[in-house]
Amino acid sequence: MSHVTLFGQFAERWITEVAPLRLKSTAVAEYASLLRLHVLPFFADRPVAEISADEIQGYMASKVESGLSPRSVRNHLAVLRALLKSALAFGLIDTNVAMKVTAPRHYRQEQRFPTPGEMRAILESCPPAWRLGLALPIYSACRKGEALGLRWPAVSIPNRQIAFVRSVRGGVEQTVKSPASRSSVAMAEELVPLLLDRRKVVPDPVNGYVLCDSSGAPLKDHILNGVLRRACKKAGVEHFTYHQLRHGSIAALIASGVHPLVVSRFARHASVSTTFDEYGHLLAPLAGGDCIADLSRVISGS
Repeated sequence: MSHVTLFGQFAERWITEVAPLRLKSTAVAEYASLLRLHVLPFFADRPVAEISADEIQGYMASKVESGLSPRSVRNHLAVLRALLKSALAFGLIDTNVAMKVTAPRHYRQEQRFPTPGEMRAILESCPPAWRLGLALPIYSACRKGEALGLRWPAVSIPNRQIAFVRSVRGGVEQTVKSPASRSSVAMAEELVPLLLDRRKVVPDPVNGYVLCDSSGAPLKDHILNGVLRRACKKAGVEHFTYHQLRHGSIAALIASGVHPLVVSRFARHASVSTTFDEYGHLLAPLAGGDCIADLSRVISGS
């Protein structure tokens, strides 16, 4: 009689032996949490070879019905597909049934970005010692992990340049999100005095982290969230997330009339199409009034 491998047994092996070879440590942690909280309670005692597409489809529907967003449930399907792909490679199943499952449709919700006035108010309401932490996404559109992973060798005040090459998430340092994200941006003049003041108080102003605790270790993820939450409350504006400050920075640049390609490079998107996908509704029409008038004349024959 052949050995029956239960889903829970294989999931534990996959998350410890396979996932770390293919994914960043933060992604492994997120997948492990998702498995523990959602997927394993449903599938743990089921033999891997007996799980059907219909069963997974039912699981997806139940999660959406329970109130989880379609976007979150799509992440569940991504984990199941990756896990069963390995099970297929190991010969435990004949086909990856998760690939036959229909993912719940995710409707992109337009989110409100902080306005330039709100971002100014947030900075003015932030204690000076913490202001740099919030000014970085506002003036350089960096992501939180990139701000936490910023080291002094990547900061050139004389050349007014900041290079975002590393990221810290969950206390783990790694490369930035994508090759396109690994680049330098021009340093806004507003950041100069904040960086100079910060350099005077950090344990290692030569090779250490820019945003660090008294021991020189990078700040914990939640600290900047708390700083931002208190600053928003004091400023009398709605609560924005750290990533929304990045969005507000990019939106402000768009509002100034900068060309989409320049905006894309400032945002360090993989391509200008990403910029259009995220911010297309804010961009001025590429075809101006003169062009449309010419089109009208051609079609009408005038």
